[in-house]
Parts: sequence; structure tokens; C-alpha cells
Amino acid sequence: MKGQRILVVDDEPEACELMKEVLDSLGYDSIATTSAKEALSLVENDNFDLAMIDIRMPEMDGRSLLKAIKMGHRDLPVMVITGYGSAMAPEEMSALGADGYLAKPFMIEDVRRMLLELLGKPERS
Repeated sequence: MKGQRILVVDDEPEACELMKEVLDSLGYDSIATTSAKEALSLVENDNFDLAMIDIRMPEMDGRSLLKAIKMGHRDLPVMVITGYGSAMAPEEMSALGADGYLAKPFMIEDVRRMLLELLGKPERS
């Protein structure tokens, strides 16, 4: 049985790849994309247990992506990740529907702790 599925959305390919490696090492099944529009399509056509989205992206900012995801998938937990900690206050993220928040740079333990809080333990394959 596969682990819980997580969608990673970040406009930086290296950040996507790194987060995928971290999630895989923690026992999660992850898919990464650098496109907010592709992320919306994936959410519509696939099943995910959580979405991790970068707040600053050129095509569609994280606020808009967060709102769009929550409009169609209110129960899908969304974790906001950003290198711009002051760009969006935690209260604002919560008001938009974010379920968790991590500021870059972060440690693997920070990711693990947040995922355990939002999803519980991953199922190992």
C-alpha cells in the first residue's frame, strides 16, 4: 500500500526536487510541479492527502492558488511554504484556509512535525 500522497508546488525546480526527496525519505508519496495551473489540474483529477504550496510564484501567487484549492477541495489540507516569512502573516494564511505554515529555510524535522500534525503517521509501502 502506498503512503499518503502529497502535492508539492514551488516555482523553483530545485526546491520541488529537494522537497520530494525529503517527503520520500519520510515515507510519503509525492508529486511535484513548478506550475500553479498544473497543480490545480492535478488536484481536480487526482487524490491527494495534502498540498504544500510556495506563496510566491510568477504564474499565480500562492494566495490565489490556496483560495482556488480550498474552493473546490475544502477538506484538502494545505501547507504554505515560503522564503518570505513576512510576506503573509500566519493569521492571513489561516483566514485564507491554510492548515499549516513553514518558513524557508527549515529543517527536515520541521517538515516531519508539521506533516504528523496534519496527517498523522505515513503508511509505509
